[in-house]
Amino acid sequence: MGRTTATVALVVGACALGLAGCTGDGDAPPIVDEVASGTEGADTTGVSTDDPSGEATDAATGGDAEVCALVDAADLEEITGLAFDEGIFDAELSSDLQHVCNWTHTGDTLAIVQVLVLPGVGDAVSQRDSAEEWLGETADVDVAGATDAYSVAAGSIVGMRVGDDFLQVSYMSADPSDVTATTVAIAEVAVANL
Repeated sequence: MGRTTATVALVVGACALGLAGCTGDGDAPPIVDEVASGTEGADTTGVSTDDPSGEATDAATGGDAEVCALVDAADLEEITGLAFDEGIFDAELSSDLQHVCNWTHTGDTLAIVQVLVLPGVGDAVSQRDSAEEWLGETADVDVAGATDAYSVAAGSIVGMRVGDDFLQVSYMSADPSDVTATTVAIAEVAVANL
């Protein structure tokens, strides 16, 4: 049985846990409806939605949309075999503390890639603790150019330290099998471009 849209939405929400691990506020993870609507705990201070295209734009963190340059649609197609739209900076999940970009598969198959960067955190331990608390047991993985790398949720989330930054890469799909190798391959591209 494949992953449902609700399951993938929950995992997408869990991807934002990168910040929960370093804030220590102890809030529960967002509920599926909040994740699907993009309303979970969003701090929109300084975020302008006056863009005529209807997409939110980043007015507060200038230049942090560069997280979308860490991976491109061609990289994702080469790694996954699926076509993706170009990355969209997630102004609702992004803040001065974290930068998030999302890529969505262009076809009928459910597939989403998310890259989250916590600049200057330098600590993957609290992030890993949060992942284990909300998603279950983690496993060590090797990601070229990164340290303290781990995977969780059947490999759909890989977190790691790259220099002083924490990087989390997520590959969510309808495929119920372990996707660690795919997520690690995407992470290696992101690490090389960080």
